[in-house]
Parts: sequence; structure tokens; C-alpha cells
Amino acid sequence: MFPVFTGALFALMMLFLGYFLGMRRFYALALFCLLVGGVASSTMDWYTAHLSVIGLTGAWLVVSGGVTFWHYCRTTENLEDEK
Repeated sequence: MFPVFTGALFALMMLFLGYFLGMRRFYALALFCLLVGGVASSTMDWYTAHLSVIGLTGAWLVVSGGVTFWHYCRTTENLEDEK
């Protein structure tokens, strides 16, 4: 049951970050945290479920941040050299 609470805590943090920073991707991350917490809690033992929730949340944060950074690099223009 505790992995559900871990997923819910992570989801709450993602919701706060999404709201206060104005980044919509954190809302999807919050939903992902809740889903992972629920699935892990119902299918795995306590220790493995916690590792799965924390690990998959971290991996999803890295992937989401990488996609965001890739999009940022593709859509911004380089500054010209100033002399």
C-alpha cells in the first residue's frame, strides 16, 4: 500500500511544479506517478514496488526533460557573434 502513497506524493510534487512553474508536462508526469504507484503496489512486493516507483519516475523525468531540451534547441535561433 505504501508505494501508492509514494506515487501520490511524487504526483503532488509534480502538480505543484506544473502549477507554479507553468509547465504543462508536469501534469502528465503527475498522472504517470499515480499510475506507476498503483500498478506497482498491486503487482509487486513492497521493496520492489518502491524501487519501481522511484526508478520509473526518475527515468520519466530524464526522458521528459531531454525531449523538452531537444525541442528548445530545435526551435531557438543562435545568437550572432557580437563584436
